[in-house]
This record gives sequence, structure tokens and C-alpha cells, in this order.
Amino acid sequence: MPHEELKNSVDAHNTDNDTQILSGPFYALGPAKSYVVLTDGGLAVDEEHRLLGENDKAIPGLFAAGSVGQGGLMLKGHGHHIGWAFTSGRRAGRHAATEAGINVT
Repeated sequence: MPHEELKNSVDAHNTDNDTQILSGPFYALGPAKSYVVLTDGGLAVDEEHRLLGENDKAIPGLFAAGSVGQGGLMLKGHGHHIGWAFTSGRRAGRHAATEAGINVT
């Protein structure tokens, strides 16, 4: 990132936000490149995102979401992983709350 562009970005942030960036050093990283975006496997989970232990028995209080909660499923296509992270996180959170006796609507 050119120096002037970084300065303009910090100045714009400081103008538009109550929390200001006041001192450096500043580091601009990039461009970001994705090389490894998945691993085969993952944690074993059930339909309620509960982590499965020995003999595929749910482990009380442990839930998995996002890529670790795919149960070996591979999602192909741009944006599917973040979509799954949002969806599975919401579902796992609801199931965890229900298990804890919290009423979630």
C-alpha cells in the first residue's frame, strides 16, 4: 500500500470514529493470498452440532461450528464457508442454549 494511501485511510478513520488511531508504527500487509483453504476431516458432529466422542456419543456441553463443525463435509464455491460459519454458529448456539436450559426464540 502506498504511504499516502495508508495516511489517507488513517486520517479518514480518525475523522469518522470516536476511537482514533493516534500513533504508529503502522504496518500494511498484503495483498492477501489464499493458498490452503481447507483440510480434509474435521470434528465429528451430529445434527445439533454436538461434538461426538467415543462410539459417536455426544459430549455434553461441546458444540462445533464453522469449518471444524462440518463433519468432513467440503464446501465448494466462493463464500460458502463464511455462510456455513454464520449458519452453523447460530444453530450451535441455539442448541447449546437449549441444552443449558435457556429459552431461545
